[in-house]
Order: sequence, then structure tokens, then C-alpha cells
Amino acid sequence: MKHILIAEDHAVVRIGTKHLLNSLLPESKVVDVDDLEKVILELQATAYDLLILDINIPGGNDTKMIGKIKSIAPQVRILVFSSYDEQLYALPYLQAGANGYLSKGASQEELLIAIDRIG
Repeated sequence: MKHILIAEDHAVVRIGTKHLLNSLLPESKVVDVDDLEKVILELQATAYDLLILDINIPGGNDTKMIGKIKSIAPQVRILVFSSYDEQLYALPYLQAGANGYLSKGASQEELLIAIDRIG
């Protein structure tokens, strides 16, 4: 069973992503939060396998949050999930330590492939 944490400040996207993951990965435990402070608290309390992270959430909106997250939970795999242009934003986040970058416009199949590939 995978433990997945979704960090997204837009409620509809967060709830929709959680619902989608619950239906596609029924063996997984999916938790959602809406800001970086709650991400940190969750990672301190629970060993998550995967963090699906919006890059513009309250308390964190730059690549430095990747290092902060990794310092607390070095084992967590990070999939950046953003509406920002992949051509401009993916490389800096990957260089900062994220394990993948996926557009919010991706299909559910692409989401599953990304989750599978980054572990």
C-alpha cells in the first residue's frame, strides 16, 4: 500500500485528485492538505511514499521548498503537479530534488504512469 500526500491549495483540484487516486489506486492511503505548513506536519507524523505537490501553495512557492521537504522526509518521492509551463518550471524543480513534473492538464493515464515511474 502506498501512502500518498497531496498538497494543493485549490479545493476542487485537491479533492478531485484525491477522488481520482482513491478510485485508481484503491489499495493506497491518500491524504490531502492545502499549505506547506500542513505538508511539513504530515511528513513529520507519517512516512509517505509520494508527495504530489503544487508549486504554488501557501507557505511555499519556489524550489527551496523541495529541499525543506527532503530534509524532513528524505525518502518521500515528489511529483510536482502544476499548471505552470513545464518548459520553464520542470528543470529547476527537478534539479532541486523533485522526482517528476506533471502538468495538471495530464490525463489520468499520464498521472498513473508518472506515479508508477517515480515510485
